[in-house]
Amino acid sequence: MNYLRRSRAIVSAALCGFYLAISANALAEESYIVLERHSKRVLLAGDSERVVSVGSFAQLATAKLSLDWAKLSKTPLSTMMVVPGGIAGSGVGNSLNLGKGDQISMRDALYAMSLRQDSACALVLGDFVGRKLLEKRGRGGNPYKAFTQEMNNLAGFLRMGSTRFKSPAGGLGKTKISDLAKLAAYALETNGYDFYMKQKSRSVKVRRLSGVTQSLKLKNTNYLLGSMAIGGLMLEGQNAVIAANRKNIVVKLEGGRAKITPRQLIVVQFGSANRDARAKQLVTEGWQRYESWRAEGFPRSATGKEFLR
Repeated sequence: MNYLRRSRAIVSAALCGFYLAISANALAEESYIVLERHSKRVLLAGDSERVVSVGSFAQLATAKLSLDWAKLSKTPLSTMMVVPGGIAGSGVGNSLNLGKGDQISMRDALYAMSLRQDSACALVLGDFVGRKLLEKRGRGGNPYKAFTQEMNNLAGFLRMGSTRFKSPAGGLGKTKISDLAKLAAYALETNGYDFYMKQKSRSVKVRRLSGVTQSLKLKNTNYLLGSMAIGGLMLEGQNAVIAANRKNIVVKLEGGRAKITPRQLIVVQFGSANRDARAKQLVTEGWQRYESWRAEGFPRSATGKEFLR
């Protein structure tokens, strides 16, 4: 996790009180990319280099960084975080109605973020991990900015050249369609993250400042979950970043050995008039292209341009 250790200048980042939802008016036409995650083979693409507002899809980076930091620092996900001031009433999505002094575990904040794209929980995670990073470095400063810088370090690590994050919650950052595919692919490599995303509902607990502990049930906003073996990631407005699964290909070899080829589609789709139907169509067409590539023996061109780098 080298991007967490890089020292770069702290860039401006906002608490994201002006959370941006990407609307139909902001997107004149559809852009998409479909790739097989393990091979990075691009199967379908249309205007995939288009720069767009990142919105809450930035939370994929927030979740990835938080999980990686917890693993590296050996911090249990049951660790309770204190909600800082400035979140309640800021205008960001806050499905748990978090207020200053409330407490929530890292695990439950990750659930709220994965199921509901909860911006308040993304900010709590950014504040908590950002403070720990600053403490480790013996520095003061704004924890949101420190965490957001790590998000941008991650973007650099993944060669997401058109991506600039502004906040752990999303906000006014920018990205492009192919960059989001890289981020989704990398997030899915995180052990256990797919478990958060594929839950249709989850009960989480919040310890209020008053001392009362509330149990709240969250329902996943990814309405495509379970359809066509879709197991994540997120939907927002006209846009989707989803993963569709298929069983591994197992070829038996001599001596009792076997060759296993895992396969999973990633679909990033922005600006469709019928998001859900179009996402399913892209999954279907993506698997058809994959099977054709497989039937040809998984060829690779001399340039390798058909693979996402």
